[in-house]
Amino acid sequence: MKMRPIALLLSLGLLWSCSNDSGSSDPVSIEGTWDAVELQLDENTATEDELLASDFLNILTAKDCYILNVTFGTDGTATAQNSFDFLDLSGVSQGNFDIPCPSQFVSESGPYTYENGVLTFTDPDGVTSSVNATISGKTLRMDLDGSVFDDVVSTGQLIFRKR
Repeated sequence: MKMRPIALLLSLGLLWSCSNDSGSSDPVSIEGTWDAVELQLDENTATEDELLASDFLNILTAKDCYILNVTFGTDGTATAQNSFDFLDLSGVSQGNFDIPCPSQFVSESGPYTYENGVLTFTDPDGVTSSVNATISGKTLRMDLDGSVFDDVVSTGQLIFRKR
């Protein structure tokens, strides 16, 4: 399966955007930890791998298992953690969708700035990126359209909930 590239893009994508859709001029704070809880896709344009990624995220989230999160610190550092490499999908091919929650994760940190509705993140290799997103209350919605998600065929959003 091509789950790993999609998962990597989604985990890196979180580090790269936010804007305010609350209707006020007051900035919405992104500081804190956000868990990926849903991948909304256009089913007419999504690939089979993208639809599987959405299903797997839904299954794990229903078990309070969050395989992707990011923490935006007050010091200007963002840290993403993902468990994609540790997912045990061995039973899926036999129809067993009781996916165990991984206990290990991979972490990546780097500096970020958030101004004028744009979050900019520089990864450990020095690559700087940004993505369109909106924050409303404790919900962060990232659009899949954009440079970070070039390998994602479908349109849609990756949804995060703030802890």
